[in-house]
Amino acid sequence: MLNLTCAGTVGRQPELRTTQNGDKILSFSLAVDNGKRNGEKLDATWIDCSMFGTRAEALQPWINKGDKLALSGKPSTRCYNEKAYQQLSIKELTFMGKAGQVAQETAPQETVHADLDDEIPF
Repeated sequence: MLNLTCAGTVGRQPELRTTQNGDKILSFSLAVDNGKRNGEKLDATWIDCSMFGTRAEALQPWINKGDKLALSGKPSTRCYNEKAYQQLSIKELTFMGKAGQVAQETAPQETVHADLDDEIPF
């Protein structure tokens, strides 16, 4: 199975939805910084992220726009209006700093393991 690990900044406030079956889905976008080339900042890569089940519901209050996260999970791509969108079904999440907080190398990090294979509603 293909696994993608990336780190970035939450680009929009996470949204918690409920499917017709009652399953919870937490979704948000993550901006991954691509650095600079020849002194010019490159465009960020945007990834649509989702998490399912009880972990989605439990983590929703703790994730906010501007937070720094490292994510790992199953990548996919969807096309809409002739444009491709990167997606990530989150299996593991590490908090790397809150919005407005200066990152410190010695700051503690917390990793949340989300084994979602049994909870995916499709």
